[in-house]
Amino acid sequence: MNILVSMRMVENSTYPERRDALSHDWATFFNEHNLLPILVPNAIKNPNRYFDLAPRGLLLTGGESIGSPGQLSQRDITEMALISTAIARHIPILGVCRGFQMLNRYFGGKSVLLPTKSHVGTHSVHLTDGNIYTVNSFHDEGVTEETLATELRPFGRADNGVIEAVRHSTLPIVAIQWHPERSNPASSLDKQLLEEWKKQCVLLS
Repeated sequence: MNILVSMRMVENSTYPERRDALSHDWATFFNEHNLLPILVPNAIKNPNRYFDLAPRGLLLTGGESIGSPGQLSQRDITEMALISTAIARHIPILGVCRGFQMLNRYFGGKSVLLPTKSHVGTHSVHLTDGNIYTVNSFHDEGVTEETLATELRPFGRADNGVIEAVRHSTLPIVAIQWHPERSNPASSLDKQLLEEWKKQCVLLS
């Protein structure tokens, strides 16, 4: 199944140029779940042309922090455009880490700086169905009840109340703050959420 995939921007240390990158962890993840990624460059003039390739879903990956309003990076602009077109074409979206925060930003929410190292390593996530999972964690910004976009519905929270998983109230959008492509104690939850998202992609008309 073909899906569009966003990439992080990195500065090369040996030659002065900006590059787009995707961890090999994602390649392993795509192989395991029979997904064929269509990688979208951040400097492309019109990223929405990639939808002409008939993708079944959009995956927003992790990476650098989102810029402040008025100071959006090229990646921020690219992902905002991809989100807008995916919604217009009813294409399911999966947001991971930064992708979670980007979707929250798109719908009018914002992120806040978290206490130092409070969300680095692993921590518990309490789901609304009563289950508790231990997830990996690699972020210093997060979304709280006060900064969550009104259209998003939380279904997972950390012990300190930081929101870790959301679904859109009406659209086929799910987002998580942890990394399913990396080693994760909650791999069974990752598989469940991914299969749910893939079913929505398959049902795309």
